[in-house]
Amino acid sequence: RVRCVAKSFCRPAADAPLHLWDDSGSGGKPASMWIVNSAQVLWVALGHKAPQETFWEVAAESISFDYSGKPSVHVVHERVLSPKAAMVNAKVLFGRQPSR
Repeated sequence: RVRCVAKSFCRPAADAPLHLWDDSGSGGKPASMWIVNSAQVLWVALGHKAPQETFWEVAAESISFDYSGKPSVHVVHERVLSPKAAMVNAKVLFGRQPSR
């Protein structure tokens, strides 16, 4: 089964992928298997190099909700802003244009 979790409940995996197996010496196209997060998700890769993707894991052992339905786990993900958007945000937050 696949379970979906909101990204706001997650964080990037804390540990580097763990090498489980590769087909070195067996012929055919190179392939390898890796455990990529604390939930022990299996990743199969072409080649023998560790995967470079960002893998995610749940940020806490449990998630609870308050009376209004807001979750207790909040992970802030950085947003990439254009220079113009960053200046507008700085002006709104600090009441002035940032120095360059």
